[in-house]
Amino acid sequence: MAIEVRMIDAKLRRLAILLSTALLLAVASVGAHADEVGLVLALTGEVSALQPDGRVRALANGSPVHGGDLIRTAADAAVQIRFSDGALAMLPGATQYRIDEYRPESAGANARAFTRLLKGGLRTLSGLIGRLDRA
Repeated sequence: MAIEVRMIDAKLRRLAILLSTALLLAVASVGAHADEVGLVLALTGEVSALQPDGRVRALANGSPVHGGDLIRTAADAAVQIRFSDGALAMLPGATQYRIDEYRPESAGANARAFTRLLKGGLRTLSGLIGRLDRA
C-alpha cells in the first residue's frame, strides 16, 4: 500500500511539473506576440525578420511584424508593411529596416515610432502617430 501511495505521489508531482511548464510556455508565447506592431500586406521574393533574440523567420503575406525586428529583403524582393496606426512602409530589394520602438495610438500621448533604415530604400506613408506628433 505504501508503495502505491509513493507511486501516485510521484506521478502527481510529475504532472504538476508538466502543467507548470506548459503554463510558463503559454505565458511566454502570449508575451512574445504582445509586441506585434504590424502585418505584411504584400511581398515578392525572399523577405525575413531577424528577431532581437537572434532567430530568423521567413515572412509571407499576412505575417506579423514585431517591435525589435530587423526586416531584410533579398536583392530581388520587396515588401509592404501596414503598421497598427495605419502607417505603410514599402521596402525594395536589398534593404535592412529595423523597428526599434513602436507604440500605437492606444498609448495616447505616449504614442511613438522609432525605426531605422540601415541599408537600401524606403517609402512610407505616415499613420496616426505621424499625424499626432509631426516631430
